[in-house]
Amino acid sequence: MSLPIRGVRHVMAHTISTEPRAALSEDAVEAVQVCTGEFLSLLVSEARQRVAREGRDAVTEADLLAVLNTLGFRGFTDSLKSHLQR
Repeated sequence: MSLPIRGVRHVMAHTISTEPRAALSEDAVEAVQVCTGEFLSLLVSEARQRVAREGRDAVTEADLLAVLNTLGFRGFTDSLKSHLQR
């Protein structure tokens, strides 16, 4: 399972749109697609293990935020928390 290539390309293009001569190769877009899918799989897998240890059935945003912290991605959690509160 992977993210739609069009969506990945759109996000990447938006991110580099401030660079006048920047271009995206198909290989670069595919690499980001694969890496993003693997990263999401890791997060969900770790969150599912956490939920199972606690005897619960559903993964929540709190589980995903906790996993991000555990994996060392603390810098992302604050911005995600503020986004989730909108």
